[in-house]
Amino acid sequence: MSKLAVVILAAGKGERMQSPLPKVMHKIAGLEMVRHVTLLANHLKAEKTVVVIGEDMEDVKQAVHPADTVVQSPPRGTGDALKQAYDKYLKKFDGTVLVMFGDTPLISLATCQSLIRTLESVTDPAVAV
Repeated sequence: MSKLAVVILAAGKGERMQSPLPKVMHKIAGLEMVRHVTLLANHLKAEKTVVVIGEDMEDVKQAVHPADTVVQSPPRGTGDALKQAYDKYLKKFDGTVLVMFGDTPLISLATCQSLIRTLESVTDPAVAV
């Protein structure tokens, strides 16, 4: 397996949940959703983990420590969130980048490993998109 970076998108406020907590901070099995995802990145042995957060999300930043964080301000969607992570932390990274969502904590290690193996086996980068 080549070098791996994981970008976790966690900037959403989760307003539809009608809670003062950002969606990724709601707990499942005793841990915040985003914490499950950062632990998965650790199990994948990611060389770099970057979590994209929104403004005033200090609690999310603390929950994902020691992962790097970047603030997306103002929120402009997924592509812009990835650009923020790239510009601050991944410009010189040469390897596979796995994008995950901070509010999807139930993806298994085996699923992620299979996805990474598949991505790395593709010789035409246009096919991997």
